[in-house]
Amino acid sequence: MRVLAASLRYARSLMVAEARPALDSLRNQETATFALNSVAQEKVTILLVDDQPSKLLAHESVLAELDQNIVTATSGREALECLLKHDFA
Repeated sequence: MRVLAASLRYARSLMVAEARPALDSLRNQETATFALNSVAQEKVTILLVDDQPSKLLAHESVLAELDQNIVTATSGREALECLLKHDFA
């Protein structure tokens, strides 16, 4: 009976030892997924500056697919004013 109990304890300790790396890996994956989801949910504000309205519109339409906050300016002065008003990425 003692041999059986010792064998069972040994087998259980082996199973735990073998399962530990898999559990650690799963925890790391869950942490990484949580971090990526947190970053993915935060929108950034992007400043687009161009003195040609057609180019500004073209760039804005391409970046709109990113689903981020886009602020546009048509001059350096306007861009500086936007920098004072907004927090950009």
